[in-house]
Amino acid sequence: MPIDDFDAWRSELLATGNIVQDADDSVPQPEAERRFHRYRELADLVDGTEGPKAVAALVSSMQARHDYGAYQATHSALSRFPLAELARGMILAAPALVAMSRDRAGEVLLPVALAETAIVEDFTHAAADLDQQMRDELAAVIASQEEEGGWFDRPRARGRLRVGPFEATLADELR
Repeated sequence: MPIDDFDAWRSELLATGNIVQDADDSVPQPEAERRFHRYRELADLVDGTEGPKAVAALVSSMQARHDYGAYQATHSALSRFPLAELARGMILAAPALVAMSRDRAGEVLLPVALAETAIVEDFTHAAADLDQQMRDELAAVIASQEEEGGWFDRPRARGRLRVGPFEATLADELR
């Protein structure tokens, strides 16, 4: 794990992830550029061994409406995680996923939707631990991405991510 102080990394990631918007003149341009570059550096520190809490921090850091390409580093960092940890991290980040634009949330969730069945089932089981309101909101995000033009509007992704209630699978019965 290249991140020595996770809490400090997370705090700075969340602060710099709220990318200063072009119309925001409350932050001087040099400071806005410094934050932008620092955000990318922080995302690039991730090697994928940091676990689901780092996934949640990365997803939660995607706060700005316009990211001007900064979140490419975030997507790259997310791609370094094993899919099982990515799926668990997405559930930890559920409040951030439902707060961001549905388009961005769909893009972030797509790797989990395309993952092997066991990973998708892990996501579903982990989602069952969310409170009902959060499950409903996350289900609405997922449903919006299954509509025409959404990130899940493809046979391999549509209908795969569920947040409950769900029926037991054969795998559950064999456990």
